[in-house]
Amino acid sequence: MRRSWKTLIVAAAVLLGTVGIMSLASASTDNTTVLHVTGKILQTNFLDLGNKGLTPGDQFTQADAVFMNGKRVGSDGLACTITRVAGNFSQAQCLLTLRLPNGQITAQTLSSSTAKTFVFAITGGTGAYRDAGGYITSPVTESTTFPVTLFIDDLSS
Repeated sequence: MRRSWKTLIVAAAVLLGTVGIMSLASASTDNTTVLHVTGKILQTNFLDLGNKGLTPGDQFTQADAVFMNGKRVGSDGLACTITRVAGNFSQAQCLLTLRLPNGQITAQTLSSSTAKTFVFAITGGTGAYRDAGGYITSPVTESTTFPVTLFIDDLSS
């Protein structure tokens, strides 16, 4: 069964877009903090720009609620732009900003319709995350809730 780009983007959004129910199974090793979270999609939108159908330049946006131990602690926003379409294959560049109680984390990825896992590079942040690096992963899924793992490196040293 082939996956549609919308499914891929929703998965990506679910991946980054939602750093949700933080199953505070967070661990710290050296300068890396690992957070296991679950996101919940609040709103999505696909903008079919230019020619009808999936074409380069089309955009996808998503907003998610972020929860920790069942309590809402933040939100995120995801914006993806389709950069390539070739038959059943497509790719998009996605930018994510995650707001948590102690600051924000920014991340980006170049994902494709054949991906089984979304992997975002953490590009920085604010507040407690001002020296953040690392990456975020999430499986591609059609569910509106999804697991997300953040590997946050402290680049200050």
